[in-house]
Amino acid sequence: MLGRTAHIDTFTRDNLPPAEQWPELPLGEFQYPEELNAAFELTDRMVARGFGDHVALIGNGRRRTYKELSDWTNRIAHALVEDYSIKPGNRILIHGCHTGLEAAFRRQHGAPSFPVDFERLPAKIEFITLQPGVAADVAGYRVTPMRQRHSGDSYGYRLEKNGKCVVYSTDSEHRPEQTGELEVFARFFHGADLVIFDAMYSLADAASVKEDWGHSSNITGVELCQMARARRLCLFHHEPAYSDVQLEAVLRETRRLEEITRGGEPLEIISAHDGLVVNF
Repeated sequence: MLGRTAHIDTFTRDNLPPAEQWPELPLGEFQYPEELNAAFELTDRMVARGFGDHVALIGNGRRRTYKELSDWTNRIAHALVEDYSIKPGNRILIHGCHTGLEAAFRRQHGAPSFPVDFERLPAKIEFITLQPGVAADVAGYRVTPMRQRHSGDSYGYRLEKNGKCVVYSTDSEHRPEQTGELEVFARFFHGADLVIFDAMYSLADAASVKEDWGHSSNITGVELCQMARARRLCLFHHEPAYSDVQLEAVLRETRRLEEITRGGEPLEIISAHDGLVVNF
């Protein structure tokens, strides 16, 4: 017998096999309550029992305590519910500009790419097509897509809410000689509080041996953000062959370039890395 859950949408419950096909679970001495919040038991409950400083997770060379895990999961839960108005339930809305978006997802989630076929994913999945240059309301954000130069097309996104703006523009090749195109993107970036920018290559590589590879440079990122009077530039989509030392050198050089070319308000420059949080 299924008990009550917090889920509003009943997709999963409605698609369960008949009860006679359910497996038997011999719990023995383990007596679980009728209702159980697994996330709470694995995080908050462990903190309440005095294990907050004990290690809960080990991975990627880092250790996480139960207290850290509790803080993060609660922060994410509050953001999903309060900021994005997410309600419990397995319903997923995927927004994008590519006309073949759904077909691409279905092709990826199936043999030989993935062992679980798309039709078996336990959720109600919907695809919503956005139009380049046309703003749309997505989860309370004003989202404007922009078509970019990349094989197969890519799209940048300008997200605006409560007077703040973030532009996500990666997998895009910007050519310095195409001044008209740069001006179009400068308008797209205009006044952004944060621009997340594809700075994979050096300007020399982007203009020669790696031309038409669909990526840009830190130099072009600075130029565009200065034209757009953006507040902050985040170097993103790093060259995989670069070491941390090389990436730090790129950051230093980019900041120095911004200083010597500055014509107005300073442009803050940061480099993307795992765990980076940007507040503004």
